[in-house]
Amino acid sequence: MSTPKSKLQKLFTLPVCTAINEVQAVGSIFPEEKKIVSQAVSKRRNEFFSGRLAAHKVLQELGATPQPLLNDYNGIPIWPERFTGSISHCDQWCGAVAAKTDIVKSLGLDVEPNTPLPDELGSMIISPQEMPFLSQTTLTMVDWKKIIFCAKEAFYKCLFPLTGCFLEFREVELLMIQTTETTGIFTGKIVRENNIPLDLINEIQGRWYFDRTLVWAGATLSPTCLIN
Repeated sequence: MSTPKSKLQKLFTLPVCTAINEVQAVGSIFPEEKKIVSQAVSKRRNEFFSGRLAAHKVLQELGATPQPLLNDYNGIPIWPERFTGSISHCDQWCGAVAAKTDIVKSLGLDVEPNTPLPDELGSMIISPQEMPFLSQTTLTMVDWKKIIFCAKEAFYKCLFPLTGCFLEFREVELLMIQTTETTGIFTGKIVRENNIPLDLINEIQGRWYFDRTLVWAGATLSPTCLIN
């Protein structure tokens, strides 16, 4: 039987470490990390604590020296030198993924509840070029717009740490391919003028899956494509 961790691991083709936790108010993190959410509501603190616990677990597996995982001015985790990673959570679950940068240049992870995407958000997220993917799917056990939303989040989280480029949802177009009943792959392109190297964008590879409760997406950039 597949476990949440094994499903998370399958989102990534390159060697990475993954961890998944239930969101809960237990576990110990560094005092410097606690300060980041000291003024936050308890729900946000629990999500943050669970995310940091998962992140420390994967970094430990990779042999990183234990240290606080702080945020930059954009609220993005600052991973230790020679490591990259990504954290995501929804109400119940939190996942983290990390790798050494000589193996993986950047990672993006997103998890969403398997619930319908509000209609008013669909037009803000889905581009006309992505509509064929929606029309060719027949399963009713997931809102396919939610899969595109989740995949775009993972794509953006993989790209942003390297470029600092803010993108709207419809400025990214994904080519979505369903490979099994509940899994698929994706690649992306940016449809507005930007200074991001095209080969960088083309090298980002993504995978998605869903089950009865969750939708997951992961994006990976190999170290063969470097920014000059």
